[in-house]
Amino acid sequence: MLELGPTPTLFSSAYDISDDGRVVVGERFLLGSPTQFRWTARTDMTALDGLSFDPGGGASAVSGDGGTIVGGRGGAGPGFRWRAGQPTVQLPGPALCVSNDGEVVAGYSFVPGLGQAAYRWTSTGGVQDLSAVLGAPSPVWAMSSDGDVLVTNTHLYKVSTGALTSLGSLGGGETFARAISADGSVVVGGSNNTAGEQRAFRWTAAGGMQDLGTLPGGWDSMANDVSANGDVVVGWSSVASGLTRAFRWTAATGMQELLTLGSGASFALAVSADGSVVVGDYAVLGTRRAFLWGADCDADAQVDAVEIELDAALDCNGNAQLDSCDIASGSSPDLNLNGRPDECDCLGGAAPSTYCTAKLNSSLCLPAIAISSSPSVSGATQCLITAANIQNNRSGVLFYGYQAAIQPFQGGFLCVQTPLRRTPLQLSGVGMPGDVCGGRFSFDFNALIASGIDPALQLVGQTFAAQYWARDGQDPFGSSLTDAVQGQICN
Repeated sequence: MLELGPTPTLFSSAYDISDDGRVVVGERFLLGSPTQFRWTARTDMTALDGLSFDPGGGASAVSGDGGTIVGGRGGAGPGFRWRAGQPTVQLPGPALCVSNDGEVVAGYSFVPGLGQAAYRWTSTGGVQDLSAVLGAPSPVWAMSSDGDVLVTNTHLYKVSTGALTSLGSLGGGETFARAISADGSVVVGGSNNTAGEQRAFRWTAAGGMQDLGTLPGGWDSMANDVSANGDVVVGWSSVASGLTRAFRWTAATGMQELLTLGSGASFALAVSADGSVVVGDYAVLGTRRAFLWGADCDADAQVDAVEIELDAALDCNGNAQLDSCDIASGSSPDLNLNGRPDECDCLGGAAPSTYCTAKLNSSLCLPAIAISSSPSVSGATQCLITAANIQNNRSGVLFYGYQAAIQPFQGGFLCVQTPLRRTPLQLSGVGMPGDVCGGRFSFDFNALIASGIDPALQLVGQTFAAQYWARDGQDPFGSSLTDAVQGQICN
């Protein structure tokens, strides 16, 4: 668990998080009124620069890409839509949710005599009052990633079709939906059961409303957010001590308390798209502080996602896991023991290259070597090392080693450092009629790797160098030499 924000903050709460878990938004008190914040591991907690008016209140939601932030003060105050470098959009009331691309926003405005009137705003159509469509007064609490499916306390509303679907209840009448999956198929929130206890729920059209229960000893609970695929739910539940504690739920684990948040009350308010990073607030020193919770696979008391954000090299394969943990768990081998998963040893690196200088043969042709791709331990395709401009009907051999070299040899250059390893003898064949240097050699280096004859070639990241030698009876040394190729063995 990571506490967010500078220590002078008197109060803070994290309300939402971007899909990738890198941008957190919420509300904080410094010395005056509440204000919005945006947090990243690199910038820490910062204000929203460039607001063209003071909306007050906090930042309620952030778009999936982290670029658009919405929020506002409750009551009769305005809402806002913020993007860096763009004019702030003033909205009729607090904005509570935003689409993945930031082009659709929804929330509520306060109408005297009516109460909370839902609205939906788009960048192309402006504000649409949804009061008449939705019936009972309620904010729009959440929307699908494309902004087409909206969630009120009790209903789903699909804008494109006009369909209004009741979520029902757990038997006690009252329902308070709060979040929806990316595709709009899963809704979570809280609903009263027949005993009058509020319980966190997960709803689908096919299965209806599922009671997620409480933490041990608890009597009420509330779900505040759900992962993009609908499988991970976060929220709060009472416990036997009477406190409220943050939880994370999956079908496999059930409701689990986030035990790293100290002994006071805590609330999980949002979760990243993949369900791995949770934000909210918890009680500390008589106030409340925003937190970010996530995996710590290497047990260094640091959230892995934050470590990766600060140093991308810690996750070379981009799977949102520390490389050291990939290796320790066995999910990524490290056969060459260089501390990097084998699949990373060639990622982003230089492709195999040619180097050194070929030797002109007695037919005044300059042999040339080439390689079709990086050689690979997995060997899904061929890796052909070829030689062209070879004299017709000549025998030759590809030899290789593990390091490049350039030193005089048989009137040309030996481009591979000893000790040398030789492959089977080849015949160059004959090219087009009249072409004295139409011969070619070709050798599948991946087939050699797969054979296991040379265990060193099965170490991902192993460097290699290779060159062709051919017979040339008219040459003073009786030989012809190509230039050479060098590179690394990839996964």
